[in-house]
Amino acid sequence: MSDYAEARDRRQLQIHELRIDEFIRRYPRPARVLFLLPGGMGSQLWRARAPGAGNAWVRLLPGAGYDFDRVWLDRRSFTGRALELRMARNGDGAHHDLGDRLIIADGLVRVAGRTLYDRFAQFCEAHGLALFTFAWDWRRRLEESADLLLRFLPSFRQRVGAAWGSDPLEGFVLLGHSYGGMIVRLLLDEESPELDQMARAITAACPFYGFGTILKRWLAGDPYLNLLGRRKVIGTICSLPGCYPLAYLDKDTWLENARSLVDDPFPLAAYPSLDGDGRPIDPYRPEPGQYPENTGFDLAELAHGSEIARRIAAPPVRRADKLICIRGVGYPTIGGITWKRQAITPRPPLLPGDGIQPAWGTRLAALPADQCITVAGAEHMFFCEHGATQQAIAELL
Repeated sequence: MSDYAEARDRRQLQIHELRIDEFIRRYPRPARVLFLLPGGMGSQLWRARAPGAGNAWVRLLPGAGYDFDRVWLDRRSFTGRALELRMARNGDGAHHDLGDRLIIADGLVRVAGRTLYDRFAQFCEAHGLALFTFAWDWRRRLEESADLLLRFLPSFRQRVGAAWGSDPLEGFVLLGHSYGGMIVRLLLDEESPELDQMARAITAACPFYGFGTILKRWLAGDPYLNLLGRRKVIGTICSLPGCYPLAYLDKDTWLENARSLVDDPFPLAAYPSLDGDGRPIDPYRPEPGQYPENTGFDLAELAHGSEIARRIAAPPVRRADKLICIRGVGYPTIGGITWKRQAITPRPPLLPGDGIQPAWGTRLAALPADQCITVAGAEHMFFCEHGATQQAIAELL
C-alpha cells in the first residue's frame, strides 16, 4: 500500500474510532450489534482543505473548526463541488484524491434534515439492536472498503467490550444496502476471527450482477450534474474506481448462472446487454469503439472491476450459509440495455424490481432459493425504510 493510501486509511479509521465513542454513549449496556453499510452515494464525503495527510488530527465534529469541508452531499455539490470527487492514479499506483486533498467518509447523507435510514434506526431500537453505521467512500475500490471494515472490527471489539464487559461481536449482524451489499459479499470469504462470530450477513437490494445505469453515466454523464459540464462530469465519473464493478455481468458469469437466472420466479430470460442487432455485447470485454475515447474511461480499471465483479457473483467459499438476500418487486425496472453508437437505451420489457434494480439481479443465483427473501412494494432508495423489509430482517434475527 502506498504512503498516501495508508495515510488516508489512517484518517478514515480515526473517524470511525470517534464514532465508537458515540456508540458507547448511545448504547451503554450490551445489545446485539448490527453494522449497516449504506448504499452507494449514501455516505457523506468530506474533503481536506489542504493537500497531504499532515500530522495533526483533523476533526469533523459539529462545532469544531472544520479542517474538512463536505463535498457530498449538499446544495454546493450541484454547483461545482461534485467535480472535486475526481480521482487519479498516481505514480505510486494508488488512486489519489484531487489535488492530494484527502476525502474521508463520515455520516449519512441528509436531505432536508433526514437520511435514508431514519425509520430503520427506529426499527433497530425497537428490536433491541445496537446500530453502528459504517460510512464508506463509495468512490474507492470495493475491496479497500472491505479491508477497512476488517481492520476496524478488532478495535470495535476491544473498546466496546471494555465498556460493556462482554464481547459485542458475539452473534452480530452485517447488513449492506444496495452497493454496500457488494462489500458484504466480498467480506464473506475473508479469513477473520471477528467475521466468524457473525450470525447473519444480509444484503438488501444488492446489485450482484451490476446494472445499466453506470454504463449510461460513463457514456452520457448524470442528468442532475451535467449542468456543471457534461464532459467534466463524465470525466469525474470515469475517474472513480468504485464504479467499475457495477457494469452488467460478463458473458462467462451469465453462462455459469444462466440456469438459475432463467428458472428464477422473476427470471432474466437472456443476456441483458445487446447491440442494435440483438447480439450480446459484453461490457467487460469491450469491442473497438464501444466506449468513447478522451473521457478518462479507464480500460485497465475496467479489467480490475471485472475481477471484483466475478468475485461478487461467485459462490461464497466461506460463511455461505449466513448470507440472506432481500430483494424487491412491485416497481417496473429496466432489466436490460441496447448499445447503439456509444449510447445505450433501455431494452423492453420492463421487469419486476424495486425501480432501480431488477429482481433477477438482487439475488445471488449461486445460493439456495430459501436464502432469498422477496418483498413487495419496497422502492430501491428507501428499501431499508420499508416495513416489509424490516419485517423480513426481524424474522432473520
